[in-house]
Amino acid sequence: YQSVQAIGTKTQGLILLTATPDQLGHYGHFCRLQLLDPARFHSYESFKQEEAQYQQVAELANSLLASDALVDSQTTLLTELLNDANSQSLLNDYQTKQSATTAQKLIKELLDRHGTGRIMFRNSRHSIKGFPERQLLAESLPLPTGYPNCAGFPGLTPEIQHEASTTESDAWWKLDPRVTWLIDFLKSNKSEKVLVICAQATTAMRLDDVLFEAEGLRSTVFHEGMSIVERDKAAAYFADEENSAQTLICSEIGSEGRNFQFAHHLVLFDLPANPDLLEQRIGRLDRIGQTETIKIHVPYLSGTAQENMFNWYHNSFNAFEQTSTTARIVANENKELLQQILWSNSDKNQLDAFIKDCTARNEQLKQDVEKGRDRLLELNSSGGGSANSIVEQIDELDDSTDLMNYMISVWDQFGVQHEEKATFSKIIRPGEHMLNDHFPLLQEDGMTVCFDRDSALAHEDQHFLTWEHPMVTGTLDMLTSGDLGNSSVCLLPHKQLPAGMFLLEISYLLTTNAPKKLQLHRHLPNTAIRVMLDKNGNNLADKVKQGSLDKNFKNAKKQMALQLIKALKDEVSPLLEKGQTMADAHAAQIKASAQNTMMQQGKDELSRLVALQQLNPAIRDEEIEHLEQRLTESEKALNDAVVSLDAIRLIVVTQG
Repeated sequence: YQSVQAIGTKTQGLILLTATPDQLGHYGHFCRLQLLDPARFHSYESFKQEEAQYQQVAELANSLLASDALVDSQTTLLTELLNDANSQSLLNDYQTKQSATTAQKLIKELLDRHGTGRIMFRNSRHSIKGFPERQLLAESLPLPTGYPNCAGFPGLTPEIQHEASTTESDAWWKLDPRVTWLIDFLKSNKSEKVLVICAQATTAMRLDDVLFEAEGLRSTVFHEGMSIVERDKAAAYFADEENSAQTLICSEIGSEGRNFQFAHHLVLFDLPANPDLLEQRIGRLDRIGQTETIKIHVPYLSGTAQENMFNWYHNSFNAFEQTSTTARIVANENKELLQQILWSNSDKNQLDAFIKDCTARNEQLKQDVEKGRDRLLELNSSGGGSANSIVEQIDELDDSTDLMNYMISVWDQFGVQHEEKATFSKIIRPGEHMLNDHFPLLQEDGMTVCFDRDSALAHEDQHFLTWEHPMVTGTLDMLTSGDLGNSSVCLLPHKQLPAGMFLLEISYLLTTNAPKKLQLHRHLPNTAIRVMLDKNGNNLADKVKQGSLDKNFKNAKKQMALQLIKALKDEVSPLLEKGQTMADAHAAQIKASAQNTMMQQGKDELSRLVALQQLNPAIRDEEIEHLEQRLTESEKALNDAVVSLDAIRLIVVTQG
């Protein structure tokens, strides 16, 4: 934490990502916020007092979302929170009509002035829909009589206890009914991918051997004793659709970070003692991209800690079929009792009473969490209509084959070998006669890339190429910053135009060298300015659209191209100067428009912050000063944007 804190004080900003923000407790959550903004989150006590007010605002937001009539206390609170004339007018209108449109406007004002998501975004299953259903399929199996060597009461992993004090003839995998159950299940579901998770690597490896030796079933293992490359190969072997493993058997490491949502069956060969770890196991399949109901198979040995743990998880929290955010708290509160009751041969009445107490405590915690939900944070994090617009754009890009066709063309031009692995997956490797010694991000021994999001989710060993992928951006940089293609001479056979006539097509680039922190690409991205001049200096760019003549062009051989350049040099040179003047004039209009847009948005934001500061002390003078300085720097950077010659093409007309 201190290392990250030291980095944070010396950098422009931090982005912290976590799927478990409360795992280290409430104070740990506050400390991460303090990393992001130490001036805003300077006191843990103040932070707790601020959070204590969330419940009232949450109830108010929920009433507005439901278009319910506001009670007097809510009206008073809303008046205090939004005390300007415009908001009061909206409030009066809402109390009269309870319009959903007016409610949304009020919620937007609340978000703007009293939201807690200015530096934090948090989305949960409660606010994001589309996750799959879970179905528990439990199987109670008899404790084998050959397990008497277990020391005392059989625990969560009795095979480990047994193996420590047994011979090969009494090996656990020959006695344990879970092994027989697993073999029968796999044989009856040969077309299904099945993920098996167990606590120990030794158990996973033994199961892998037994499945093949007993029935010739295709399986592979994934455990901490393997290198990262070996794990990647095992995961890829499991993910492939043809000639692949039906089963991937993981040790506990398989429950951390790997995604197997293409599979729909999860077998929990044993149960972890930690509720968070159970959720992590199920989370390998239960994630966005899962298309079917997840079938969670729990074969447990009756009369063991496995049975007690299963009943506790299922009856106290419904942890197999629902995500439980409170089970960890209950477990921490009852550490000693868990060991005394669940992991020992306790009286059934004592066990039932313990489960009943945990159920009641869990319901209470769930109610507390619901009351304390920061609805403003959830609403702000969801992105609203802008998020839907972004999703639509991503879907449109995903459905397009433009990038795949473009990269195939580039690979062909630069001598990169490629072959089809699947419809949207390619194997690429350096060719023997590459145009350049280096191609962006291409590995020496080759690599597999894909252009389909679903394929990328199922095959983590494949590189998912998008327009933002380093290979693609590197390729674009290579093409736009190098000399290749910057100048060319071509012939245009045309019967209606006089032979010898020429056109000069020139591409200029308007760019700014502003630091990235100003984000000026939002207002002035690198902008191409095209000019097409005839010999008299008339600009025909508007009449002859870019690319409209390309299919009619013919290549000029090198010797002919040199002769044409030499013959037309005196006429072309002054046209270049004229083209630069035209491009500069066009660039001035573009820069002025960008400046107007940028300044208007900046001034609106500045006015908003100044007004909000009167209502929300969390907005500091430093923020306003920073925005003012940023506007000044941005205005200067836009004004200093330059126009440079990017490419030129000489087009000479010949007889058709």
